[in-house]
Amino acid sequence: MGCSLVLRAMERDGLLTLPPPRTRPPCPPVTLTAASERQPRITGSRADLGRITLRPVAGKAEVALWRELVARWHYLGFRIHVGAQLRYLAWDAQGRVLATMEFSAAAWKVAARDRFLRWTPEQRSTHLHLVVDQSTFLILPWVKVKFLASSLLGQVARQLPADWCARYHYEPALIESFVDSHRFSGTSYRAAGWLCLGETTGRGKWDRHHRRTHRQPERYIFIRPLRPDYRTLLRAPRSTPTG
Repeated sequence: MGCSLVLRAMERDGLLTLPPPRTRPPCPPVTLTAASERQPRITGSRADLGRITLRPVAGKAEVALWRELVARWHYLGFRIHVGAQLRYLAWDAQGRVLATMEFSAAAWKVAARDRFLRWTPEQRSTHLHLVVDQSTFLILPWVKVKFLASSLLGQVARQLPADWCARYHYEPALIESFVDSHRFSGTSYRAAGWLCLGETTGRGKWDRHHRRTHRQPERYIFIRPLRPDYRTLLRAPRSTPTG
């Protein structure tokens, strides 16, 4: 899928001409089952939930559950993201699923983020892999627990570096997230210590050359540094092989 995305981008740039596609496979359909149906309402305080476990999704059963929950309850539905990614399910002490999250490859160019980091194009190209995008965050609609969202956002920021390193053998330095400003205020992100850099300009995640015809909704840009020296790391010069 990643290669297909790059080839289509090269065709848009006039670098090559692809043959007509043999098929046009849609996003794989998600079969909804009783596992993702609405559950009894969960209320109370954050303390009532006990210890919350953020567990990376593993195994066919958890993958299917994650997809079902997102397809049924997230306002954008289930979408496929290419490249490195990590999905979570959040469970309370009673074994009840509370929320889902997904982290994937960062947006190629975000004006406010790149200004904040004082990135040159070369620095962005070299270190973009150290930024991850929180592409999905869903608290299930029957879960009505005050401060749960900000608690989960703080918890995942502490846990993600080690989980990402276990899978991809390097630690990210920064998380970014884009919050639909027409639907949400971003209060939970601010309460969890995330920094709002402003709003997007309505371009898509992969629009490198201002050629998208479909305008995206404006979204708040939030970032969360994962280590104190993140600026130094993200602006380090490209290492030159020796020998």
